Amino acid sequence: MARASLFSLLVAPAITACLDTPPEYQAAIPVPPVIETSLVTPSTTAPVIVTGDTIDFTVPFRSDDEGEALVAYFVWDLPTGGDGLDNIINNSVSVVDADPRPFAEQTNREVTFHWPWSSELKPGPGCHSVTMILSHNSNFQIGHGYLLVDALAAAQVTWFLGLGATGTTCGISGQGGTQ
Repeated sequence: MARASLFSLLVAPAITACLDTPPEYQAAIPVPPVIETSLVTPSTTAPVIVTGDTIDFTVPFRSDDEGEALVAYFVWDLPTGGDGLDNIINNSVSVVDADPRPFAEQTNREVTFHWPWSSELKPGPGCHSVTMILSHNSNFQIGHGYLLVDALAAAQVTWFLGLGATGTTCGISGQGGTQ
């Protein structure tokens, strides 16, 4: 018995010396949401001529949320190189709850927005763009509204619209849709 306990005292340090230290784990890097552009309405493949006073947007998407909500907002005439915060369309900000389902099983998630554009002071009739930006809540700077921390961690889709226009495709050749 004394030999067995002496043996275990001698062998124990040798066994533990062979084991690696446990790795340090980090939080998963968030992946931007994926917009299913072929299912977006109105279609983004041609300018949309809006003859009425309103327009409806539907944007299907999938996202690995890791338990985090998403934020979507719509911007008209997003400036090149700017943040577009001055051009956020009134009442367009939506919070989308996190979805625990795996990415492949998320077939019915979407952002919808009904925009009564003619009641806004801006942008007014004519040719404009509307961009929806979608990202995880943690990708927005706290205290700075909807300013993105990392633009590459956000998804976006853009429409070209002729608001209140008839018989025009906003200078782009081809057939535009009508809404």
